[in-house]
Order: sequence, then C-alpha cells, then structure tokens
Amino acid sequence: MYGYREDEANDINPFGSMWLEGDSLAPPCGAEPNACVRMLDQANITPNDVVYDLGCGDGRLCFEANSRGAKKCTGVEIIEEVADHFKQIILERKLGDEVVCVCGDLLDHDYKDATVLLIYLLPEALVLIEERVQLLLESSRKSGSGLRVICNTWGFQNIKEDEKVALYEEGLNCTFWKYS
Repeated sequence: MYGYREDEANDINPFGSMWLEGDSLAPPCGAEPNACVRMLDQANITPNDVVYDLGCGDGRLCFEANSRGAKKCTGVEIIEEVADHFKQIILERKLGDEVVCVCGDLLDHDYKDATVLLIYLLPEALVLIEERVQLLLESSRKSGSGLRVICNTWGFQNIKEDEKVALYEEGLNCTFWKYS
C-alpha cells in the first residue's frame, strides 16, 4: 500500500480532518490501509478492470487497484483541495491515463463502463445511489460484463449482497459487502 504509516497520517491525507457538515456523502476519514487491501481482495482485480472509487479522497484505493493491474482507475472526489492532492500524486508517479481523478459530485458521474465500484460512503449516500447501482448491476447481469460492487462498513438496504464479510484483524473492525 502506498507507504501508509499511522504516524504519518497527516502526510498521507492532510485533508483527513476536513468535514463538510451536512454536505458530505463520505465519512470524514479515509479507509484504513488494511481495509483497502481487503476491499480489493474481494473485488478480485483483473487486467481488464475499469475501477471507480466513489468519494476517493487521496486516491489510496485507486493506487492499490492500479498496482494490482487494473486497466484504468478513476477516483471521484468533490473537495477540490483533496482532488488536487490526488492529481499531484498521479503526476509524481507518472501514471498518465491509468489513474485519473475527477473533481466533482459522484452523483453526477457516469459509471456505465465500470467493472468495479469501490464504495466507502455514509448510509445516507448509499440511499442516494442505490437505485442507480441496482440498474448498473442488472445491466451487467444481462450483458455479462461482470460488475462487482464492494462497500466498506455500510451496505445497501434493498440490494441483496452476494457476500458479506466481517473482519476483526490487525485493529480492523469492519464489514464488507460484495454485489455482482
């Protein structure tokens, strides 16, 4: 993982303490590094995957998916300063079109080409995107495109998960939902 150490938390995500009270769809902190690893383990990343991280923050999931061989990884982040930080890391790593950061509202983005959606959003946000994700999953089932949706901590209320995994290891205490 991108060299994360707890004692470097502010260097890794200097925007971790930013919170848009009442406006944010995402938790006020990024996913723990070992949670990122577990999410991507569930996603079973392949070289053909087009990965989207909704509310990507500093891009840690995109970078990890890229290191696992995904064809393209796109993070969508609404906070301009956080998106700029992510874009700077992309430039430093010379990842070109392999990893992209879109600065904007995740509710306004099109995910039709996704084969993997990574979601660490608050329950209220999941309600806002649930119908859209359901349509993407139904379309994927019909076309055989193999879309996998992985949620961290909270899952959808009205979509039946294929797999639900609770992890209690290395200080990690969370649940992951997989939909396909």
